[in-house]
Amino acid sequence: MTWQLLDSILRHYPQFRELYECEGVEEINVAGYLINVHTVLDGIEDLPLRQRQAVVYTCLHDMREIDVAQIMLPGAKSAAPVGSYKRKGLKKLVERFYS
Repeated sequence: MTWQLLDSILRHYPQFRELYECEGVEEINVAGYLINVHTVLDGIEDLPLRQRQAVVYTCLHDMREIDVAQIMLPGAKSAAPVGSYKRKGLKKLVERFYS
């Protein structure tokens, strides 16, 4: 599992949520990895604040990094800090659950 794969998986959170609510599906198999949506969401809650915000906004809410930068860091002229926070957060999740 790479942080990039986890990023793309989390961008489909609305579909996973619908599967859970309509059919009770809690785990899905993606690229040979068993993903439990609840476990990953709990892991996101354990991330440091900025990493958590970056992952939630960019992955779960599918917002652009530059837009998230304006929320997290008002007046920011670059999305670079958001991308860095997101990568660090996703890498921590991968290490915690998939290594």
